[in-house]
Amino acid sequence: MFQGASTMDSVVEFYKAWQPDLNTLYMCLPEILLGVLALLALVFDVVCKSCAAKRAARGFISAALVAMFICAIGGAFPSPSLEAIMAPGLFFSFGKISIWLVLFIACAFLAINLSGIVRSREGNAEISAPATTHLILIATAAASLLLKATNFVAFFVLLETLTVCLYALVGSNRNSVYSLEAGVKYLIAGGISGGLMLFGIVLLYGGAAMSGAPVLTSEPLSYGTVFVFLTQNPESLLGLAGAGLVLAGVMFKLGVFPMQFWIPDVYQGAPSHVTFFLATFSKATGFFLVLPMLATFSPIWGKLLPVLLACALVSMVYANVTALGMRNVKRLLGLSGVSHAAYLMVGVLGAWQVASSGNAEMAALCVTLVIAYIVVYILTIYPIFSVMSRMPQTNDALQNFDDYEGLSKNNPLLAGTLAFGLGSLAGIPPTVGFIAKLGILFVLFQAGFYGTIAVMLGCVVVSIYYYFGWFRAAFTGGENAPAKTYLPVGLCSRVVLIAFSALMVLASLGYWCVIRGI
Repeated sequence: MFQGASTMDSVVEFYKAWQPDLNTLYMCLPEILLGVLALLALVFDVVCKSCAAKRAARGFISAALVAMFICAIGGAFPSPSLEAIMAPGLFFSFGKISIWLVLFIACAFLAINLSGIVRSREGNAEISAPATTHLILIATAAASLLLKATNFVAFFVLLETLTVCLYALVGSNRNSVYSLEAGVKYLIAGGISGGLMLFGIVLLYGGAAMSGAPVLTSEPLSYGTVFVFLTQNPESLLGLAGAGLVLAGVMFKLGVFPMQFWIPDVYQGAPSHVTFFLATFSKATGFFLVLPMLATFSPIWGKLLPVLLACALVSMVYANVTALGMRNVKRLLGLSGVSHAAYLMVGVLGAWQVASSGNAEMAALCVTLVIAYIVVYILTIYPIFSVMSRMPQTNDALQNFDDYEGLSKNNPLLAGTLAFGLGSLAGIPPTVGFIAKLGILFVLFQAGFYGTIAVMLGCVVVSIYYYFGWFRAAFTGGENAPAKTYLPVGLCSRVVLIAFSALMVLASLGYWCVIRGI
């Protein structure tokens, strides 16, 4: 009888720890707003019958996202500070600017607007606009809430919520066998990744319980419990295996070895706006997930570093060598994304190595430079996908270099935009991609990863070859080819493409001033 009462008291205490209060709801305000917008997207689809009403509804959601973006930049939403993320055991002390929220909303807004271009092409009519908007917003809310989680139960549930939305988005074009195939492959890969991660979480909590590690009464399943367990038992095989499996699941989001195998097939088959969302949003989510995970596993940092660094270097070399013979542009961007995820990963590891040496100020600067790399990648990749979405090839899964022959002659604006984007991806001056790569190299230098610097420089040189192959196709040939019909570029779209191209050069000046001031 006494034992049953004790068990019931434990259950009551557990639910009390999870009971939300007003402060918790306030912390979740942006996610609540994103959830409301996601529901409104479906409501508008039912209520709005005319085309004008549907356009007004889409405009309302876009305006709401812009307003949230401005509020996030202005510090209206709570956010964990950079110092709290970097300090082991102190995961989320809230500051003024939600860095990840700004990036997530930007990715969602650009993907939703890009989906309008993709749907206007022949063969993409089956892609539902409200469903696409709904899934993108739910995924954005789940990812943002995921970064506020302080225990692995919420971590796993929210990560799977995000992943399920991406499953549906990848296979959303029912008229394309490539999209359906990509959806199945992504489902299988994601299921394997989720299973490994869940097994790792079980090992961590099981190891903590068996070791008798002190449990935080306010939240018994928190990251802090695992942190204490690993601090007291740094040689525990359960702890090492659990941490490795959890990080493998995070690597799936980043697209880093050994979880990069799904990327070329899924990127090729998914609709272009979904590929863009995967390329940007998934990388940003993976990066911001790595920081609290490294904080949680910091007691075994010395054992994790060689393994994680090796995975990043393998990804870097694999992606760039494999891309050399690639002519399908979406598969090429997929492999390019793997290499950029590897650059991002070595930057994170370098920043954490600097932090572990006790130089908190330099560590904060290094993390800022890595975050800037993500921003530059988003800035660079959107114009490329905007050009891809306007190409005459009706099935974007089959786009290759031949489809871009004569682009400079037929549409100089699209060709110029593509040239700036490819130049920035390759890291060619004076584009901002060049300065961003210098920032990563600076981080690696501060961490003492000199061998990694040599490998990264070699991979950057190799990448110029396959980017130049795409560039050469767009600016040569096509003299005897019939005229191609591209999707029209409206006035607003022209302004946006020119602005992005200008930013890729002007932003490098600001970035260079920051580097000079270091």
